[in-house]
Amino acid sequence: MDEKVFTDRESGTYGGLMLSLRKYRDRLEAHPGHKLNRKPREIDCLIIDKVDPDETMDNDIARMFSRHNIIELKNPREALTVDTIWKVISYAAQYKSEGDKGRTIPISDVTITLLRAAKPVKAMGQLKESGYRVTNPYPGIYYISGMVDIKMQIVVTGQLAGDEFVPLRIQKRNAAREDFIKFAEGMRSVYTESESDYVETVVKYGIYDRRNELVDLAKEDTDMYDELMELFKPDIDKAVAKGRAEGKAEGEAERKKLEDRIKKLEAELKKAKVAAL
Repeated sequence: MDEKVFTDRESGTYGGLMLSLRKYRDRLEAHPGHKLNRKPREIDCLIIDKVDPDETMDNDIARMFSRHNIIELKNPREALTVDTIWKVISYAAQYKSEGDKGRTIPISDVTITLLRAAKPVKAMGQLKESGYRVTNPYPGIYYISGMVDIKMQIVVTGQLAGDEFVPLRIQKRNAAREDFIKFAEGMRSVYTESESDYVETVVKYGIYDRRNELVDLAKEDTDMYDELMELFKPDIDKAVAKGRAEGKAEGEAERKKLEDRIKKLEAELKKAKVAAL
């Protein structure tokens, strides 16, 4: 994994995004957790296009990319509000003002992308009410214009079309089983060893609640099944240890109850003997 270590559901979105952009992995350079100046503020992910940004990429998410691309990741449980958008705009403004190693960054070289599994209907409605323009040129892609002079898009990952976006689509609620099958096939024969960290974040965090479906699909491939079991081993070991601890605690409680019962009986017998004298 890159320099930022993810531990929550956002990591699944990040891993899915990187796998979805895999066709351009030699061109795009990702910087997760990019810090802004020396203040405790950081961008979820900064993606630098190392090639001429005028060469449009054949990928619905990356089609709008320029040289410096600021990415905001929202896990399925987080809201994406108008205030979220303004916050990321402020990040973009600060990033532009700080420059790139002393060089001025033209505002035309900066873009903003916000990712979320479900469509932020309320936020989009408020944007339209405020007079901003929201267009939907491709499935799951919503361009926002009129707020600032920065190219900006909201990506609804659950609506994306195309096999390259399977790692993102399977992270939505009620994801299609067909996509799970395609992801399993990707693990088996498409994704490379260098992409294993991204696959791991998708499996461990992005689809944690439905990972059993992936395990069932993997049973047909021994190597893939063993790989998944190795991936889940820490969670399995933790669950086993918890079960043992709970069983031990339960056994200890039963033993204490039995001892108390014996002590009570002994006390009653002692009392009866005294009364008989």
